[in-house]
Amino acid sequence: MEVDEVKSLEGMPDCAKVRLNQMDTITRTLRCVKSDLEIFDVDEEVSFSNAEEEEQMELYEISEDVTDDAEKAVKVVHDIDCLIRQIELMQITIKSRQFKESSEKVSEKSEEHPIETLTKAQIKCKEQENEENERDSETQVKSSIKQPKFIPLEGQELLEARSLRQAHHCIQLEIDKVICRYQNFREIIHEMREQFRCMELQLEDLISKSREQLAWTHEVAKEMKVCKERHTYLLDVKMSKHEVLKTAKVHAARFAKKNSAYLNKSRLRREIFEFSEEVNDLVLFMGELHQELHRNMALLEKPRMNKQENPTEFIMSIAESTSLSHKFAESRIKLEVNEMTQN
Repeated sequence: MEVDEVKSLEGMPDCAKVRLNQMDTITRTLRCVKSDLEIFDVDEEVSFSNAEEEEQMELYEISEDVTDDAEKAVKVVHDIDCLIRQIELMQITIKSRQFKESSEKVSEKSEEHPIETLTKAQIKCKEQENEENERDSETQVKSSIKQPKFIPLEGQELLEARSLRQAHHCIQLEIDKVICRYQNFREIIHEMREQFRCMELQLEDLISKSREQLAWTHEVAKEMKVCKERHTYLLDVKMSKHEVLKTAKVHAARFAKKNSAYLNKSRLRREIFEFSEEVNDLVLFMGELHQELHRNMALLEKPRMNKQENPTEFIMSIAESTSLSHKFAESRIKLEVNEMTQN
């Protein structure tokens, strides 16, 4: 294949103007990767391992299950195989020419040796060796006649061979990249399948929940009219914000008045203590008064009985005094009970 045929990839469509489902991975990588061209030596051997052939066979098997884009990729791989075969033929011709040149150089060197003085026996041996060499050369010539004759490579042909080797190297790299990408695609597809399964389970859960929500909405729809009536009733009954603030101010004023009227706890305790002391003083005073009344009544009873006066007024005064004394005693008992409960 010539250099123009190797550079035919430049005529492929631009990847930026092609849709994603119509894009060829090999052309995209060839256009995206801009590497410096390397010149290979003609004497270097090219290794074609069985692993690469197996990978290519896998690519052909995979291409049966893919779309039209994959078929295009398979065609490109087939063209690459043709390139590889032509490169092998070029290497064989180059090696055969090098072997022929080396054999010619050896024959020329053997002719240039100086003639030595030989004996008759040595001459006979030499003649026999020459005859054998001639026979060998004739057999080699016959075998070379059977083989196809190749013209040695020169100048432009060497450059073409090197460009072919370079193209073969680039294509092999692209094949390896395609295989790696295919494996990555397989892994991505496996992950996507697992994600789809998880999404299916989530959808089943959502469907069950949506059914429950639909049943709930049907139940709630029956009470919508009642809810509207309740809402209108609450709008009519409830207080406005202005009224709430007004009532809050009124209650705050009432609380302040009542708080100022009532006593504090410390003040209440002090007042209760003072009141209890005053009550105790009154109880003592009432006891003394009661004794004084009894004494006075005992003194007044004798002269009035002697004078035989009407005792009604005196009896009434005594009854009033006894009632007062009883009231004071009851009040004293109540005060003592209150003090006991407070303590």
